[in-house]
Amino acid sequence: MKTNRLQINSVLSVLAQAVNIVCGFILPRAILSAYGSEVNGLVMSITQFLGIIGLLDLGVGAVIQAAYFKPLATEDNRTVGLIFFDSKKFFRRIGYVLAGYVVAVIFIIRGTASADFSFYFVSTLVLCIALSFFAQYFFTAPYSLLLNADQKFYLTAGLQIVLSILNVAVSLILIRVGASITLVKLFSSLVFLAQPLVLIIYVWKNYPLIKPAKGETYRLEQKWNGVAQHVATVIMNNADVVVLTLFADLVVVSIYSVTCIVINGIKSLVSSLSSSFTSYFGDRYARGDLEGLRQHFDFFEWAIHALSTLLCSLTGVLILGFIANYTRNINDADYIQPVFAILMVCGLFVYCIRIPYNAIVCGAGHFRQTQMSAIIEAASNVVISIALVFAFGLVGVAIGTLVAIVYRTAYFVFYLKRNVIRREYFPFLKNLLIDLLECTATVAAGVYFISLLHPAESFLKWFYAALATGGVSLAVVLLLNAIFYRPYVGRIFRPLFKKGE
Repeated sequence: MKTNRLQINSVLSVLAQAVNIVCGFILPRAILSAYGSEVNGLVMSITQFLGIIGLLDLGVGAVIQAAYFKPLATEDNRTVGLIFFDSKKFFRRIGYVLAGYVVAVIFIIRGTASADFSFYFVSTLVLCIALSFFAQYFFTAPYSLLLNADQKFYLTAGLQIVLSILNVAVSLILIRVGASITLVKLFSSLVFLAQPLVLIIYVWKNYPLIKPAKGETYRLEQKWNGVAQHVATVIMNNADVVVLTLFADLVVVSIYSVTCIVINGIKSLVSSLSSSFTSYFGDRYARGDLEGLRQHFDFFEWAIHALSTLLCSLTGVLILGFIANYTRNINDADYIQPVFAILMVCGLFVYCIRIPYNAIVCGAGHFRQTQMSAIIEAASNVVISIALVFAFGLVGVAIGTLVAIVYRTAYFVFYLKRNVIRREYFPFLKNLLIDLLECTATVAAGVYFISLLHPAESFLKWFYAALATGGVSLAVVLLLNAIFYRPYVGRIFRPLFKKGE
């Protein structure tokens, strides 16, 4: 039953992120065309500054989810209730802090924005975008953490799919009729307010949450040790745009955001699998099933490597052609930045292959033990990015991010050799060697088809080049993995053949 739920969660997670990727391509392009690069950069800056709101939960969200694993496995409803109500109090406090932070963001953005943007325009835009963040931390978080810990991520994923599509439809209609960007973002936030409402109804109908007696609380282990883990995640996701906003200009932020439409889409797609596996790893670890934990980790690591290599190598050879077509007829900035794009793709690959390691560390609740690595990662990213942004601009920021990601990925590989699953380095190195062979074949095919089809000239030619390169890359990935990881490949395709019998 748990394995079936894992499969359902994984499929819906990937589907939800695929929908988000498509929506992420459509909406920014519409905003860029209708309002220009400066407004697009302004929206991205506001979104990234508000994304730092995630820092306010101090990593406790991940610790709360980890705390649920054991009582859910043993059906200890009283403890589940204690954790739930304690988390509600915590996130309610975050909601209050958020109100003050939003005011600060208004003045920060206004101070860095062009004089063409009035204080009224900036402040109302910030408030409209902040509305969805407020709903997330004031209402949604306690409910989604419980559902995800109980391996019911498919509920939040399914809801996300519906709301994402509805948001794009509403936003495009408003843009088409000439509505202001402020009105577009207001209605976008109102659409996502449906999420907490649905989750609240479901949780109260399906969980026997026992309200604690007056003065009774749950002592959350490692509450403060989750701080470093979460700080690292928030900084890695938001530092680049914050640094560029403070030390460059909004046009540069717009260039960064367009390049990262593809990067973040792939990152979200691969990362979507981690939520399902984190809960599953946590359940296995809580039950003491270390052998099952190792087996599923090995399979998950292989799957992430194969998927990441396929997607990232294709992204590396096709991203510039996509950007050329995506920004066609937009002449207020140079969006073709080859070195920056390749560095970001390299960072994307390293980030993706460490997902299994991060998932098992969170599932096992090893926050205290790994917090120093998170601090070093976050600090190195900020320091290197700021040091290099003046001389190298976008490239300097990309270097800072890449160095930080490489460091922590290596740390996780060393850490799990001595902890949790106690595994040698060879499986990781073997995966990397296969990744290199697959990537080399994809790049060679990509260079050939790009020279033949000239994908930057139109989306149709880009699609043909993507189809041809993707076909070669997929064939190489399947062939090499069938040779070196035959049991894993069989594990994926065996159910398909059984259904056909």
